[in-house]
Amino acid sequence: MDGNNSLKRIKSIGQQQVGDSWCFNDSNYFLSSDFVDQYAGEVKARPPTVPTDKDEDDALKTLEGNPTDGDVFSGPTGCTDNWKAAAKDEKKKMWAIFSESGIFSSVYQHGFILWIIDMISSSEITKYPLAIVAKLLKLFKKFLLDYDIGCTFETTIEKLLLDPDFKNSKCCCCVNAFHGYTHHYLCQLCNHPNVIEGVGLEDLKT
Repeated sequence: MDGNNSLKRIKSIGQQQVGDSWCFNDSNYFLSSDFVDQYAGEVKARPPTVPTDKDEDDALKTLEGNPTDGDVFSGPTGCTDNWKAAAKDEKKKMWAIFSESGIFSSVYQHGFILWIIDMISSSEITKYPLAIVAKLLKLFKKFLLDYDIGCTFETTIEKLLLDPDFKNSKCCCCVNAFHGYTHHYLCQLCNHPNVIEGVGLEDLKT
C-alpha cells in the first residue's frame, strides 16, 4: 500500500464546482470517508523537536500524525528521516486548500487493486493505512503488509486498538524491495522482502 499526492482537486469556491465532481458511491474499490474517519485521531502529530510559540504548539496538538508517529516517546529513526510524508507538521496545513489531495491505494499480489481511499484535505496521515489494515483484518486470516515505512508503521499499530487482532492473526509489516535499500542495515535484515521466507520474487512495490 502507498499514497500518491498527484491527483489533487481544489475545494469549491462559492457555488463554483472545481474539477471532476463525479462520486463512485457504488464502487467496492473505494473505501468511504465515513469508514476511514473511524480511525481519525488515533495518532496525534509527534511533538516538535524544536521550540515553538504557544499558539503554534496548540495548533500542532490538533493535527493528526503520520504513520511514523505512533510512539511519541521515541524520536524519528534512520528509516523515516527522509520519508517525505514525515515532513514537519506545520507543512500539513497546506493541504487544507484541497478537497482531495491524492489517493491512498492498496494492492494485492501481482498488482491487483484491493481498495482505494481519497485523501481529503491532508497529506498521508495515519487514518488511511489504518483503515486498510482494519479492512484486511476483516477479510484475511493472515497477511504480510508492505509499506514504505512498514517497520515503523508496525510500531504504530502496536500502540492502537487494532493491535490484538493484528497479532492474533500473526500479521506483520515489511518494506518493499525498492525503498528497503534506503532503510538502515539492521532493519533490512528483518524487513526486506529478500530475507522474508515465502515472498519469492515479489518486489512488493505499489
